[in-house]
Amino acid sequence: MKKLLTILFSVLLTANFLGCGGGGGGSTSTGTTGKTKVTINLGETKTVSNGLLNRTSSIPAAIASIKFTISAPDMATMVRVLTVSGSTSISETFEVPTGSNRLFLVEALDSDGNILFQGSTYADLTGASADLTIAMISVEDIAPVFSGLTVIDSVTTTSMVLSWSPATDNVTPSGRIQYLIYISMKPGGQNFTNPNFVTAIGAASYNITGLNPDTAYYIVVRAMDEMGNSDANNEEKSAKTLMSPDVTPPGFGGIVEAIASSETAISLSWNPASDDRTSVSDITYLIYMATSSGGQNLAIPSYTRTGTTYGTVTGLNQGTTYYFIVRAKDEAGNIDNNTVEKSATTLDYVTIEGHVYEQYTLNAIQGAVVSTSLDSQTATTDADGYFFLQTNTLANYCCTPYTITITAAGYTTFSQSSIWGDHPSDVFYLWAN
Repeated sequence: MKKLLTILFSVLLTANFLGCGGGGGGSTSTGTTGKTKVTINLGETKTVSNGLLNRTSSIPAAIASIKFTISAPDMATMVRVLTVSGSTSISETFEVPTGSNRLFLVEALDSDGNILFQGSTYADLTGASADLTIAMISVEDIAPVFSGLTVIDSVTTTSMVLSWSPATDNVTPSGRIQYLIYISMKPGGQNFTNPNFVTAIGAASYNITGLNPDTAYYIVVRAMDEMGNSDANNEEKSAKTLMSPDVTPPGFGGIVEAIASSETAISLSWNPASDDRTSVSDITYLIYMATSSGGQNLAIPSYTRTGTTYGTVTGLNQGTTYYFIVRAKDEAGNIDNNTVEKSATTLDYVTIEGHVYEQYTLNAIQGAVVSTSLDSQTATTDADGYFFLQTNTLANYCCTPYTITITAAGYTTFSQSSIWGDHPSDVFYLWAN
């Protein structure tokens, strides 16, 4: 890459004629000699841009001096060297003999006298004002030595910081080298014609912003000296921006069913929730319980279950109605806000005061299981406890009853084992209590 250093000549012509006369006082000289005052303003006045890269309007720091040479066949060669270290622009004036084909040669030198830029042009100094421009081309074409991008860190959802070790150059100091940043969203896809970002002079890091979340970027950084020479390293590093914060709760329809499974337990069920980031197996279900409708404390769940679609709540009171809401929570802690409520009542014992429903004669054998079926009258009652009495007559029973516990109405069979004693022909009566 060649860099153009533009020299603007503001040429102001002032002719001074030396005349020689003879004869009448009104004769006019036919021979003339004159000089033209030429002022040269030096600075970087041309802007070179590729959309991102803008040159500064100053003399490159690597230039220590400017050598001006003005010559022609009919004049003595004029040479002037001007020190410019640290200057951003200069202005120099010459008195040049008027005539044609005056060669203006300008050379920019470093501190060792090496020519870094060079340009020339011819001009006819005829007494008319003129502006001349010399485009000076870099003759130093050695690129910086640079190992490329070293580290990508401080990655966020939309930014990342690039770092590298400073490049070195045969002319440009490390503190004056710029870095060109090329980005692609696939490996090796950078467009090295135009950099995506250009650092400040002498930078050793760069914070890239405006990136997309959850996206991989592939980056190459190259060094460019003040002469416009850039290295050609292909050292590529990649990094992926972070995902944007998860603020979306799972999609969940709430509890589907609550069923009492005993006098102290209720079984709950629901359909699985879905989430854009958390897998079904990692979704947690929060179970809120109350003994009145709408009375749940939704800040603190009573129970939790993870990755399942059912749960049994135990340790409840018998014969009590409980109200449930179930909500889904993802791994980011987002909780859906459904208010679907289901209720169920734990089972209870119902007591009917002593009444004989039916008499059954059983042939019991010691240690055997005695079983029978209840008639339809007994099966439709709410009685939940049944027992046997060992006796020979209905009015005169003699022994301690055996109690059978049944937890719900509607049972039609029951059995009792381990009847003590020897009862080969005793009569047993079935009582409902």
